Amino acid sequence: MNILLLDDDPLILKGLGKALRREGYNVLTAESPSQAIGLAREELVDLLICDVRMPESDGIEALGSLRRLQGGIRAIVITGYAGDDAPIRAVKSGVDDYLLKPFSTEALLRSVHHSLELRRLETRGKVEQETLKRSFLQLVTTLVNLFLSRDAFFRDHPRRVASLAVDLGAEMGLEGEALDR
Repeated sequence: MNILLLDDDPLILKGLGKALRREGYNVLTAESPSQAIGLAREELVDLLICDVRMPESDGIEALGSLRRLQGGIRAIVITGYAGDDAPIRAVKSGVDDYLLKPFSTEALLRSVHHSLELRRLETRGKVEQETLKRSFLQLVTTLVNLFLSRDAFFRDHPRRVASLAVDLGAEMGLEGEALDR
């Protein structure tokens, strides 16, 4: 699992990166939100650990951009100082933890472990959901084919209707999951 550290302080990046790598995590580092977004275009990010206050823009805004880019990213916010609204914005953006600097390495590692466990569970749940969906569709297809095999007129009817429905949906501008439905 990939952890992206976003902080404008190179010493923080170096120290946290070293502690996380020692625990066996793959760590990417960025000193600005634009650099973090560039990294996220190249690598899958499971967890973002970010500072709030940075010169370019803040970490909470960067989290929103990263989630639009990849979705499903877990987040931990670390900060030495932030405005009164930062904790509220962080909670509303769905961060897993909000740590005030200075914090202990143990506290950060506990939070990282918790966030990555949530990510693993979400990923496993999505895989299981897709497996169930495929199994259900296979069962329905088998039952329909069994029923329709008895009558030559209706044998290809569902395929023709499905094909026309997909063509119509595409013509209407539907894509992805909406078109699948």
